[in-house]
Amino acid sequence: MRLSGDARERPLSVEGRRRLVERCRPVPIAQAAAEAGVSRASATNVVAGNN
Repeated sequence: MRLSGDARERPLSVEGRRRLVERCRPVPIAQAAAEAGVSRASATNVVAGNN
């Protein structure tokens, strides 16, 4: 899923964060981040519970 323009700048919703955490269980964070269209750093923060 690729987001364009302003959508890339929006924070993940609560549901988006939940889905990202679920995606990171079976695959590496970098892969899940790429699939979700967010940075690896953002995905790491979400999985760690920092966001």
